[in-house]
Amino acid sequence: MYFAGPHYLAAWDLYVACLQLATTVAVAISVVVSVDRILHALKYIQIRVASRIRGRKPAQKFRFKSLPDGSALPHLYPMVAVQLPMFNERYVCQDIIDAACSLTWPKKRLMVQVLDDSTDKETRQLVDDKVMEWRERGVNCVCVRRTDRQGYKAGALREGLELLYCYEFVAIFDADFKPKNDFLLRTVPYLQCNDGLGYVQTRWEFDNPDESYLTKAQQISLNFHMKCEQFVHSSYGSFFNFNGTAGVWRRSCIDSVGGWNGRTTVEDMDLSLRAYLGGWRALFLEDTTCMNELPSSFSAYRKQQHRWTCGPIQLWSRASAAIWSSKIPFLKKMELNILYFFVRKSVTHFSSLGFYCLLVPLTVFTPEVCVPMWALVHLPVAVTLATCSFTPGGWAYAIPYVLFETPWES
Repeated sequence: MYFAGPHYLAAWDLYVACLQLATTVAVAISVVVSVDRILHALKYIQIRVASRIRGRKPAQKFRFKSLPDGSALPHLYPMVAVQLPMFNERYVCQDIIDAACSLTWPKKRLMVQVLDDSTDKETRQLVDDKVMEWRERGVNCVCVRRTDRQGYKAGALREGLELLYCYEFVAIFDADFKPKNDFLLRTVPYLQCNDGLGYVQTRWEFDNPDESYLTKAQQISLNFHMKCEQFVHSSYGSFFNFNGTAGVWRRSCIDSVGGWNGRTTVEDMDLSLRAYLGGWRALFLEDTTCMNELPSSFSAYRKQQHRWTCGPIQLWSRASAAIWSSKIPFLKKMELNILYFFVRKSVTHFSSLGFYCLLVPLTVFTPEVCVPMWALVHLPVAVTLATCSFTPGGWAYAIPYVLFETPWES
């Protein structure tokens, strides 16, 4: 028969060879990605042990001086602006305005700037009512609206910053975040006492992780990112990105590196990368937290993952040349281009989707191609357990975490 002839056999041999090559490459990439994640967990342990031996946490290498009673000596407090970018956030817009206006800080030294790009009339009215309420209570709260949404969030932040003439520091909160009253007291002094510090990022906490398996999987993933990755990079002095919210920037740092730019969907990573290349330092505060709400619908989660996945690749394509031409040490350039962007922000997603969701099923029907047990089971289990260990009780949700995280983050 024709299908048993040499043409068929040659085609099958070619298919097997291609599948073997693709599987070998995928296994190699998976090993690199897995080792990188496990090393993060080991570095975390090393930092914790070293901190106990020295009796000093990593953040304590930065100077911190508590501010006096603001009611008695308000002039000692720097001018701080709080920017609240939002778009059609009907159900949370008033809550974040309340939280921002309730921050402990002298009223004459604080400004709350609501950057409302909403197109929904009801949302705009809710924002206006809440802004007026706080203005009547003596808080300098203003609403800024644009005629167009050019640049989206980055454009709103950029235009809002142009109106803040005399403010030294700028705190940023997305609409679904809920900062505690002492947020500024726990973050701004670091910037005030350390001239080379460009921004301070605080750790996220979540108020709805037990709502569904989807929110629990997100909590596990983000806890590893916050508690391990951001903490480790900050402790080692490596690059870590501003997470777009729940942080405070030095105004002069933003201006010196060109301001907010809407060229990608990750304007926060873009700005923090330019700050790093410009010689500014950054600090992650693990003990200062800010509550927020995880996306509870699958459509919102998918859009978020799409932005977080595609945005860094967009940025890498535009910033790679700037990284190589910057004045940072050569090893730092290698770390950024190869380890940070290529491995963590690019290859990881293709590995997850291509290896586990495509190649492994194909090898089931191709006995000539064998995936090593350590690559198929042992290593992924080790990575999953290391990731889940940063969430209390996270190991019990390891399977839902893998089911949601592996295919949909790609």
